[in-house]
Amino acid sequence: MTVWNVMDVLEQAYALAGQLGLVHSKAEFSERMLGKGASYLSSMSARQRYPSKDVLLTLESKLLERNPISLHRIQRLQSSWRTLWA
Repeated sequence: MTVWNVMDVLEQAYALAGQLGLVHSKAEFSERMLGKGASYLSSMSARQRYPSKDVLLTLESKLLERNPISLHRIQRLQSSWRTLWA
């Protein structure tokens, strides 16, 4: 597993959250959907670091609670990050 694969998953989740109208910026995504500071997503990408499993679980929870209509898209993301962590 590479950092970029994990970050690709987070970027896909950011794009999905944006499409669903849940967030309007990476800073808002980091705060509202990941439970982290405003610069978290950008910082993780720049420093090539892995997000913790807790961050991914928080994201999963937030996506499901905010938009159960898009369950099939969320399940694809879940599958992606579970594969990466396996």
